[in-house]
Amino acid sequence: MIEKNLNIESIGAFPNFYNFLIQSVFRILKSVEFYLRIGNGDKLK
Repeated sequence: MIEKNLNIESIGAFPNFYNFLIQSVFRILKSVEFYLRIGNGDKLK
């Protein structure tokens, strides 16, 4: 019984965890892209 309960809880928690990871990755990518654009703009000038 305990193992089944743990499996259900872990499966239920995974979607939230993956959503958090995906959002974090996208935020990092956006910030990196922003800094790269600034760096390229400075080099062109």
